[in-house]
Amino acid sequence: MDKAQAIHAFWSSFEWPALDEQSAYDEGVLEELGIGDRYITYEVSISNFGDQVSLTASLWCRSTSWEDISKKADEIADYIGLGGRLIRTDDGAIWIKLGTPFAQRMAVQEDSFLRRIYLNTSAEFLTAT
Repeated sequence: MDKAQAIHAFWSSFEWPALDEQSAYDEGVLEELGIGDRYITYEVSISNFGDQVSLTASLWCRSTSWEDISKKADEIADYIGLGGRLIRTDDGAIWIKLGTPFAQRMAVQEDSFLRRIYLNTSAEFLTAT
């Protein structure tokens, strides 16, 4: 799996559908795709051996409460852990680490029921290319 596919697989491993931010759709299309009220959007930044880049993601949840989305952010933080998490690629690995701050609640002005948590991570590329 190439680097972009590995990043997608990482964000897709948390039970909520994951979409590359460059492929994010409006709510009507999300509904048509069966994405539902809980999903993750993430950015893809690719680099070379030894480079460290910032990777961000957003958790989205339509709810009257922050409970479910906060639990998902905690689950992701626990999975990454203080030492980070290696994800395999065809030519090595990407070391995903918690960023600072890791999670930030964000207001969505257009929809008072839409909750968003912005996640900061970093990725160090341990790949041959």
